[in-house]
Amino acid sequence: RQKVEVSLEKSLETNELFGIGNNGEIKNISFGLFADEELVSASGTSIPKDGLLEIITLDENGRATVGTDLPLGSYYVKELATDEHYQLSGEKYPVVFEYAGQETATVVIAVNDGEPMENKLIYGSVSGKKVDENGEGLGGAIIGLFKSDDVEFTEENALMTAVSGDDGSFAFENVPYGSWYIREIKQPTGFVLDETVYDVNISENEQVVEIEIVNKLVRGNIALTKVDAEYTDTKLTGAVFEVYKDSNDNGELDSEDELLGTLTEKEIGQYEMNDLLYGRYFVKESKAPEDFVLDEGVYEVFIDTDGKTYQVENTEGKGFANEPMRGNLKIVK
Repeated sequence: RQKVEVSLEKSLETNELFGIGNNGEIKNISFGLFADEELVSASGTSIPKDGLLEIITLDENGRATVGTDLPLGSYYVKELATDEHYQLSGEKYPVVFEYAGQETATVVIAVNDGEPMENKLIYGSVSGKKVDENGEGLGGAIIGLFKSDDVEFTEENALMTAVSGDDGSFAFENVPYGSWYIREIKQPTGFVLDETVYDVNISENEQVVEIEIVNKLVRGNIALTKVDAEYTDTKLTGAVFEVYKDSNDNGELDSEDELLGTLTEKEIGQYEMNDLLYGRYFVKESKAPEDFVLDEGVYEVFIDTDGKTYQVENTEGKGFANEPMRGNLKIVK
């Protein structure tokens, strides 16, 4: 009786960036050999249409040979299982075993005309939005996609990076099956870096994972200690300090700058203003303590670190000192 030798070859799409496809994944694939019509085996056993005759596994090179002794007839090969990173193929590959004449002892059939049957990777995407505390979009943030075991979140270590647009949107396309991290690498100017690590799990082809990343505004405080220039351990009360926002960002106090208010004297000689947003400010004494000389200087403070209190001094290491008023004493006898 004429014999048949059926062989097949499988290939996998690879992704070097994510390290998928060259780690033995092909050995997780199996095929089924099915009858494409009702058949009778050499032993007389009836084989129903779509009956499973053999489960085929692959070697490390993606090749396999059918071991079942097949009678003449029509069959098909179909993928039963694949590696988790890949799309399972539902395609049926026909195998037709016809009598090839008495001179042929074994008919050789290569499934798919000998061409490798390729599995495509499962790819999803991430659709993100970068917003401020009020939900408004923020542009210019750098976001990274990382392996799920990463602990160092830098541009150099990221698998992919994206920059948020003016409306705050960002995206990562062609993210393979698996678990990944999303983390902000660089925040927009004036905002606090969001160090939250966001989990992304891609499990289906063309899946879209949506993420919103919120940045808080940088806020800082201005404070000063008012002292007697001659006795710096003596704190002075009754001064008034005006605080201006550098509205035109020219680094100089001028008529375009906004007066925000005055420092609050929390206790004797201790003045402060809290929760000022990122940017440049000017502090100017508008009223000196009684019997002391007004300091007419303008003192710049640039708030760029969240939660920091910036101390204003006119005498380094001593505080904000005022000279006592002096006059001439004339004695007539």
